[in-house]
Amino acid sequence: MLFRSFNNPDGVVRLLQIMRRQVEQQVARQHAIKRAREQEAVLLHASKMATLGELAAGVAHEINNPLSAISVTAEVLRRMNTSGAAGHEAVVAHANRITSCTSHIATIVSDLQKFSRDAARDPMSENRLADIVASTLHLCGAKFMNKRIELKVDDIPQEWVVTCR
Repeated sequence: MLFRSFNNPDGVVRLLQIMRRQVEQQVARQHAIKRAREQEAVLLHASKMATLGELAAGVAHEINNPLSAISVTAEVLRRMNTSGAAGHEAVVAHANRITSCTSHIATIVSDLQKFSRDAARDPMSENRLADIVASTLHLCGAKFMNKRIELKVDDIPQEWVVTCR
């Protein structure tokens, strides 16, 4: 029947119209799929930015606490030195507090770097589950506190490992 329509000019026109509609429908479907993918990418990016904002607020809070402690401790040392009351043991205790606070900040920054880097090309390796959970809780702890969420995590055996990036 298709071959007969080639002998009939009206049949050829009709066949071409059908083919044109099918092509237009296919093109419209492809455009719709492309728009849906673009919208999905925009929503995913917005979600990531919202999460990053919340994480940044928590990290800022976590870093501000030890920075405040460092500032207060440095002021106490300055006053002790000015008044002549800076005994060796007191200076060492305050210096140890400053060292502890800076170590805490360094851990927060290190955890944040681990979290934020693209590890897609890294090889899989065995990691202690306890370390992964501790690092995650470090980053999210302030968020839980701000929302008055008490999180209790049982001790995780050090021999428990997961293969991951």
